[in-house]
Amino acid sequence: MAAPPKRRPRRGNTSSSSPGWMTTLADMFMLLMTFFILMLSFSSMDAEKYRAMVTSLVEAFNMAPDQMPEPQGLADEDTESPAISEDVPIPLDGAPAAPSEGEAILRDQASAKPARPDVDPGVEQLASMLISEMEEAVSEEQIDVGFDRQRVVIRFNDQATFPVGSAELIPDIRPVVADIVDIVARCDGEVIVTGHTDNRPIVSDRYRSNWDLSAARAVSLVHELVLNRAIPAENVVAAGRAETRPIADNDTAEGREKNRRVEIEIYEPDCDTDGGD
Repeated sequence: MAAPPKRRPRRGNTSSSSPGWMTTLADMFMLLMTFFILMLSFSSMDAEKYRAMVTSLVEAFNMAPDQMPEPQGLADEDTESPAISEDVPIPLDGAPAAPSEGEAILRDQASAKPARPDVDPGVEQLASMLISEMEEAVSEEQIDVGFDRQRVVIRFNDQATFPVGSAELIPDIRPVVADIVDIVARCDGEVIVTGHTDNRPIVSDRYRSNWDLSAARAVSLVHELVLNRAIPAENVVAAGRAETRPIADNDTAEGREKNRRVEIEIYEPDCDTDGGD
């Protein structure tokens, strides 16, 4: 009996077939991509960052851009900004602080309020009177006038007010002090006069330390304020701070000069609207 003929292997084009592991790997990549897209669809992120990430995925998987989902719930530029606190400090030079970008956005909205804090009406009134009526003294840098929410601050230049190491007022400053007294006397409020020095120790037979000198200068100015009871003495306090409250760097001559000063602070003034004494 003759043996059956051997079957010849079929010849075919096997180049189009792919290994099994490649199909599994492609499926895994597709699942991972779908997972990340779902995570992105539920998140809130910047639209530009989302588009950059989508572009990267498109290039990695050779997909058509129109197959990618549109971003949902992203924070575009026209998204409403969160509320911004209106408690913005006003510098003591009397000029309002520069508005931030967020404040500018709020100001452009129809219902937005100015980002300026509520300043006591008496503070604004007293500061306005001092700046307008003491313009010459301010321009000559004998005094500075500033304010914040609750107080007006009159700052005396040390060189224009007292001789070196002394608590006696320079004669030329007395008319300036008298004009300030006339203005401050129109308002009720607590008045605190504070003397300040730089951090260099004093060499004096009269004053033991900067504490003595700063307190003596404050008292000298208080005497001018309450002279003839133009300002009620019970409303006035004198204090010496020595070098403990610097406003500039004590390592430079300019900074030390700024730190040597006497300040009059009027808290929550209630001024006479008629301008009478």
